[in-house]
Amino acid sequence: MTGDGMVRPASPLRPEDPPVFAILRRRAPEVAAQIAVAIARAGIPALELTIDSPGVLDLVRALRAQLPDTAIGVGTVLDPADVDAAIAAGAQFVVSPNVDREVIAACTAAGIPALPGAATPTEALQAWRAGASLVKLFPASAGGPATLRAIREPLPMIPLVAVGGVDGANARAYLDAGASAVGIGSWLTGAGSADEAAGRAAQLLAELRA
Repeated sequence: MTGDGMVRPASPLRPEDPPVFAILRRRAPEVAAQIAVAIARAGIPALELTIDSPGVLDLVRALRAQLPDTAIGVGTVLDPADVDAAIAAGAQFVVSPNVDREVIAACTAAGIPALPGAATPTEALQAWRAGASLVKLFPASAGGPATLRAIREPLPMIPLVAVGGVDGANARAYLDAGASAVGIGSWLTGAGSADEAAGRAAQLLAELRA
């Protein structure tokens, strides 16, 4: 339970986890699977596979079995039907680019963390009051760490995840500005091989630990 009296599902990140979500979007299933396993073994604790990726639900099922210690979620979810499909496939959290109360309600009713996207303080507060477990500041690159810090000032109770334009060079700046976590897509998983992604994951985690 939080200070507003609402019971909401816990964050998919454990307190001991590095504060990083990796986002895999529109990679071929076999490539996405290789990258997911490689970066999870490098230490990335949570993977978001977007609903618009080929074979995503089958991939979620496979990764849940292969990576039992990694949180596997589905992203770019826009309606409750996709929430149901994601949960049936074994998704442990659901991410959206926007604030949709029906999507958030479907997640919380199923006991699954919802991570809706918000670009303004108004949207962030709406998402939080609707039952979001974390709120995705998206696109984070529009305002950078300074905007995240400014939103956190009046709304310190809302855990923000910086997503959109986050990479190895600026992830630490978002965390220093008050982000609870960062979500990293194209820089980490958008191109190249599984070995390259694993190398970037290891580099990122080393920088964050430092």
